[in-house]
Amino acid sequence: DHVLLPQASRLDEADAFAREILTPEVIADIVELVPDDWLHWNHTEEAPEEIRKVYVEFLTARLEHSHHFFNEAKNARG
Repeated sequence: DHVLLPQASRLDEADAFAREILTPEVIADIVELVPDDWLHWNHTEEAPEEIRKVYVEFLTARLEHSHHFFNEAKNARG
């Protein structure tokens, strides 16, 4: 349980707001701001642009399925 979960009374609104402002384009723009020096994975030869693409795909998929996370939070609240 998260310590702030009892105070989270507007989960549906938060989900809708996040889905409205965090478009795939916005996510890509944010990921583009990550410096190349931060984008190195151990034991791989992936270039920073390839790693950025993975992050954008992952974060976009998470956003597309955000209702699962919000439902879990609502269920945890009881």
